[in-house]
Amino acid sequence: MLSSAVPSKISVPFAANGGKNSIPVTSQTSTNPGGASFNDGFPVATRTPVAAGGVPPSGQDMNGILNAITAIQQWQSAGGLFKFDSAFSTAIGGYPKGAILASADGLRTWRNTVEANTTDPDGASPSGWISTMGNRQSLLAVSGSYAIQAGDLGKIIYVSSTAGASLILPAAGAVPIGSTISIINLNTGGVSVGRPASGQGSGDVIQYGNGTAPSSAILQGEFLELVSDGSAQWIPAARTTGFGLLPAFAAVRAASGYQKLPGGTIRQWGFANAGSDSNGATITFPIAFPTTALAVVATNTDANCAGGGAQIISASQFKLFGRLYSGVYAAYGFYWEAIGY
Repeated sequence: MLSSAVPSKISVPFAANGGKNSIPVTSQTSTNPGGASFNDGFPVATRTPVAAGGVPPSGQDMNGILNAITAIQQWQSAGGLFKFDSAFSTAIGGYPKGAILASADGLRTWRNTVEANTTDPDGASPSGWISTMGNRQSLLAVSGSYAIQAGDLGKIIYVSSTAGASLILPAAGAVPIGSTISIINLNTGGVSVGRPASGQGSGDVIQYGNGTAPSSAILQGEFLELVSDGSAQWIPAARTTGFGLLPAFAAVRAASGYQKLPGGTIRQWGFANAGSDSNGATITFPIAFPTTALAVVATNTDANCAGGGAQIISASQFKLFGRLYSGVYAAYGFYWEAIGY
């Protein structure tokens, strides 16, 4: 089967406005010999000749059955997922391994990792469920030493300071199983990730699935996602080098900052004073362009400045010039913007 072989979606359940019966789960043959149920289907009486005491099947029963089925198809055609249902879970003997449910708030999904799971994933101890999405539309910029809070779980945490930085994890046993912490290191050096000073269990360590610990630091440009096992471990679920699609919009929004765009293009900006002579002032970009700087534009901030210019030196620096109307060079201030990749 090909991915292009998409069937038509059902936008209206069958017999949405037609006559139909509500089909019960349990048999109704004792009260309605020809009535259909999910337990019996159409009973034997509907397959018995009328002359022999049979009962013709009901068209409204057929409409009711098809309506119940296609209502679910309509929901799934619209991309809908079901939330945890305790009564349904009991009726089927628990959710199967691999089942995916929407969270109670509808903002993420849960994936089941065990068979016959009757535990509520939105409860205090969602045993066997792993969060598969998290609140990744939320970004959190941190610098220096930062203790990750319960409200930070599921967010993308990006470290933007240029000095050394460290992140302190909450105890894995103090958060619901499947809780995620996603970290992007925009730092110029490694970012250490550690356990809390107190409150962790004796085995509360960061481990890969095979029990080995990852390196002590997240390197510049790395993305790391940790998942809590709900008891003693933060397990690295994903670790990549370089910036892929997920961190493509990484940015530092400050007086001197940058914005990374999908495809590798980077915009940078800032404020600097020009040089007081023809040599100009050497300005360093907030971050070096990985390949090259394409252009730099500077705008002066003083009416006495006749003009100025910027000259790219390398992928990490440029020169800034400013001149008076008399032709003399002066150290006037300029707002500048650069683009490269």
